[in-house]
Amino acid sequence: MIVRTWRHRELIAEMVRHDFAQRYRGTYGGIVWSFAHPAAMLAVFTLAFGGLFSRGAPEPAGGAIGYALNVFPGLLLFQALAEVINKSPTLITGNPAYVKKIVFPLEALPVTATLASLIHALIGLTVWGVIYGLFLNQVPVGALYLPLLLLVFAPVLLFFALLFSAVGVFVRDLSQIAAPLGQALLFLSPVFFRTENIPRQWQLLLLLNPMTLIVEQIRIVVEQGQIADRAGLALYFTVTSLLCALAWRVFEYCRGRFADLV
Repeated sequence: MIVRTWRHRELIAEMVRHDFAQRYRGTYGGIVWSFAHPAAMLAVFTLAFGGLFSRGAPEPAGGAIGYALNVFPGLLLFQALAEVINKSPTLITGNPAYVKKIVFPLEALPVTATLASLIHALIGLTVWGVIYGLFLNQVPVGALYLPLLLLVFAPVLLFFALLFSAVGVFVRDLSQIAAPLGQALLFLSPVFFRTENIPRQWQLLLLLNPMTLIVEQIRIVVEQGQIADRAGLALYFTVTSLLCALAWRVFEYCRGRFADLV
């Protein structure tokens, strides 16, 4: 998978660029909207939820804006995952022209979707860092670790992109399931609360969520400026990479039927 992706790196880079161009085609702001969207989302989140500190939610210094800035990196992580989950079921069925071309590397479609979501997440983290510095007069040292944590999370995004794009060809209902699945992953992850503050019988359910470990580590990185569980992250990356390789096998197995079903 890695070798084939590297072989088509120029095509994938061009497809990522095309994805950005299509997303903002015809708008006056263009690529500026990539920076405006996370800023607007952070502002709305601060106004709507910043003062409502629920049980178990982090309460950093800085009031509503402090709470929003503490939670926002986890929301960016969810947004990247939700984008991939929502888009992937129609990646193959929505591009019949590519499927009919024997020479076109179809794996470029899920890889492009994954890279585009990662780039948007990085842009959001950049906006978060700037706003954090403006309002709290400092940028946490741990912010330097956030791109690394996003990289550790990348196999999860690629896993869903590969698996859902392949299965979506055979099960068209998957596109209807994707949105509520994404919402479930958000509310069953410790974005708005701390895992240790919920009943023990529910903690195992949270640990099954692929977002949980990364969200917890993001919070520690922002608050303490260090990665607390290197061994856990290494194991997480290894397991998710193996699952990603399995999803790649499923994609390759199903590839021969794509042209007949699209």
